[in-house]
Amino acid sequence: MVISATNRPDVLDPALVRPGRFDRRIMLDLPQKKARKEILEVHTRDMPLADDVDLENTAKRTVGFSGAELKNL
Repeated sequence: MVISATNRPDVLDPALVRPGRFDRRIMLDLPQKKARKEILEVHTRDMPLADDVDLENTAKRTVGFSGAELKNL
């Protein structure tokens, strides 16, 4: 079994997505507010934060961010 991932399915070669190859697609939604807060907590766990940093508020304001974008934030 081979599993792959892409954020650009529009540029995949048609030969790759023929039946019997990469023929199933599973779409993952972007994280909701609770998940965004948890992602931020993981990425800031070993990071010193100022007292006024509010991860709940940051999660609320980052609608549409992926996990990678939250890490870069």
